Amino acid sequence: EIIDADVIAGRIRYLGFSTQPLNIMRQPGTVIVLPSYHEGMNRSLMEACALGKPIITTDIPGCREIVEEGKNGFVIPTKNSEALAAAMMKYLELDGTQKIQMGHESRRVAIERYDIRYVIMEYEKIIGMSELLQ
Repeated sequence: EIIDADVIAGRIRYLGFSTQPLNIMRQPGTVIVLPSYHEGMNRSLMEACALGKPIITTDIPGCREIVEEGKNGFVIPTKNSEALAAAMMKYLELDGTQKIQMGHESRRVAIERYDIRYVIMEYEKIIGMSELLQ
């Protein structure tokens, strides 16, 4: 009922369920919000970085490593709806240039940390070290 009222009032645009999330994530002005309790390294956050999207997520392993606080998004405590609302408001209050810069920072994170060539190099280092230990 609250969401319906906010949609009618024009405060939010509720997109509903989608089987094509990339179509939504690619839209300009989209920020990815993942208030997870337990996630591990989350693919949707890595995809958000690859698409150059700002992120708001919780301070749990796998999520906190993707976000550089204040640079490409915000990290909030788990199970804290007030902190989530505050982070969302903080993002909304940024000017357009700051929002674009956050998106660029997310893209930089994707390239520097999650590019497949980098991941393969890291695996090769681990495999090489394990061979030395045998």
